[in-house]
Amino acid sequence: MTSRTVDENAVEAVILQISETKALVKEAKKRREDINESAEKYKKSFDDWSAKFPHRTRESLIDHGKSIAAPLNKYYTDLFLKEDGDCYNTRQAVLACKIFDPLFLKGKQNDLPRLYALADQLKHFGYSDFTQDFIDCLKKEIPQAITDANEHFDWNAIKETKQFKTRMQKRIKRYKLDDNEQFDWKEDPGERACNIWEWWRVRLLDSNKFPSFKKALRFVVLAQLSSCAVERVFSRLKKMRDICGDNSLEDMTEVRIFMMCNGDLDELLYSLV
Repeated sequence: MTSRTVDENAVEAVILQISETKALVKEAKKRREDINESAEKYKKSFDDWSAKFPHRTRESLIDHGKSIAAPLNKYYTDLFLKEDGDCYNTRQAVLACKIFDPLFLKGKQNDLPRLYALADQLKHFGYSDFTQDFIDCLKKEIPQAITDANEHFDWNAIKETKQFKTRMQKRIKRYKLDDNEQFDWKEDPGERACNIWEWWRVRLLDSNKFPSFKKALRFVVLAQLSSCAVERVFSRLKKMRDICGDNSLEDMTEVRIFMMCNGDLDELLYSLV
């Protein structure tokens, strides 16, 4: 083999290596471009997500949540907590009903001032019979009611109502629970109220030691929270749609309902300006 042949073979080997190196460089360049493109897409996706959730610190998120909840808190306060609120009396009357719950009374022998305060709230029912003298007589019976509540009572002996079974069957179906799922009747307002009534019925029929409770319970049981205010709004909405049709814009429908139900909209207008 001549030196010329050796040189040609070496040149071909170098050319082959250069070709392979160029292919590797091209492949690496393509991979780098793909990585940069993926990084740009990820960055854009992250920026879009960050724009939707600008509050990424705990303090910032809490402040943002408070600002969102502030109108709702004000609405609840104005409606339920202020004495001139539309639902203030209803809320106070509902809270007063705790004194009729033996499960609540149990163990409250050292908490009489609180129970007396709840009894005073019975006046918010608006019944003429719930005078201060009547409430004072009822307060005198509260210690005995606590004593009875502390005594053993077989709640399981009370048969479940059909309404409770129906509600629980609907809950099982809605949440796809096991058919043998057990539910606590104490957590169901309707069933709890029925069992409380059975507890009192035994005592009120067999003794005369709770005359004031007996009279108060008769009024409270017959009381039913009214939904007339809400139903009137729907009635007016139906009447308006019957006259104007279903093609009215949402904002116009809302303004008309406000005018029909609230009359003067100046306060609402000033709050938005």
